[in-house]
Amino acid sequence: MAVPASASPVSLKPAYGVSDSAEVNASTLLALDSALGLQHKSDVSASLLFAQLAATAASDKFTAPRSWIRKVLEVLSVVGWSVRGDKTCPPDRQAMPVDWPETTLEIFERLYGMAAPLVRRTIQSATALPGTSSAAELWNAGTYGGGRGLYLTGLAEQEGGGDPRLSLLLTSFTLNEGVPGILDWVPDAELVPEFAALSLNLDVYSKVRQQILEKLGSRLTEDVKPVSLAG
Repeated sequence: MAVPASASPVSLKPAYGVSDSAEVNASTLLALDSALGLQHKSDVSASLLFAQLAATAASDKFTAPRSWIRKVLEVLSVVGWSVRGDKTCPPDRQAMPVDWPETTLEIFERLYGMAAPLVRRTIQSATALPGTSSAAELWNAGTYGGGRGLYLTGLAEQEGGGDPRLSLLLTSFTLNEGVPGILDWVPDAELVPEFAALSLNLDVYSKVRQQILEKLGSRLTEDVKPVSLAG
């Protein structure tokens, strides 16, 4: 679980508030339901960032996407997440032009099993951001390179018992070139989606929470950018 250490460790000070919220978390577009408390939102965000950074330190996400995805899920399971379901879909050649926001939402909802209005709202708000925004620049730095890409779409909710639940769509793809916005790539793409449903054991995570925050340090603000939800 090697993660590049930050030079200046800081405490996580989430700016989530008590309403629904969203963020670009490294290469994840993450929606956080209002039912989650501030601490639980912070736990989801920090653990997901930690897993992505650990996976990137171990594997190239663009040339070996399946290895990178396996590492993300492995690290999440080590810090307290239980993977309750994990399904890889066959490659899907998209017709030109690709409507990336709608395609992403359609795949997410199909594998999630129902409508996901907060994910739709998150995608709509994120794709409305200018390409020069900090969230869009972070997104593009971590999701595309050399004709290949990999991005995640996540929905964090509360389990019946109060623990966080995370539904995660991990999509690797190939295409010709990229552009500056969020979910705004050019046509001619082949997607390989994978979907995982996870739940967080807070008793386990509480034992590593501070260690993860210290390891992440300033990455918590450098690699996590809020997305203001419209409406």
